[in-house]
Amino acid sequence: MTNEQLVEKICRIAKARGLMPYRGYSGRMMFGATCIGFYGDHGPCMAAAEFIKQKTGLSYRYDNLALDTICYFPGVEDVEPR
Repeated sequence: MTNEQLVEKICRIAKARGLMPYRGYSGRMMFGATCIGFYGDHGPCMAAAEFIKQKTGLSYRYDNLALDTICYFPGVEDVEPR
């Protein structure tokens, strides 16, 4: 599966679970590199990230964003579309 296919798949899974995809996220210790992620309530985010990990083997990280959580996949490069 290509990187772009992974990005699209992650976006589809997130949207299907009522989460918001986040294109071009640069998380902690990424030093400006960007990746795909999604955000929303903590529980659904973590469940979706675990589902993706089980299906694809991708590792993820998460950060707290005030009231929301963002789960992101540093190994899946993505830039914010312009």
